[in-house]
Amino acid sequence: MDYNYLGREGRIMEKLTERELEVLQLVKSGYENNEIAKKIQVSRHTVKAHIKSIINKTLTRKRACLVCMAIKHGLLN
Repeated sequence: MDYNYLGREGRIMEKLTERELEVLQLVKSGYENNEIAKKIQVSRHTVKAHIKSIINKTLTRKRACLVCMAIKHGLLN
């Protein structure tokens, strides 16, 4: 998907992996880290690493900011 039309934030979101987008969708749906881990069959530590990576790539500070930015730009269903 080409996010360039979204400007800087879109270009940042374009750098997210498919797995990171999947984790972000689950965060948006209200899942906790341990629930996400069970759902995608990885460890809780791996989920935390994905979330940390997303936060670093998007230059946000909190989970809620991630979700707000993704929803604002229509990146999550």
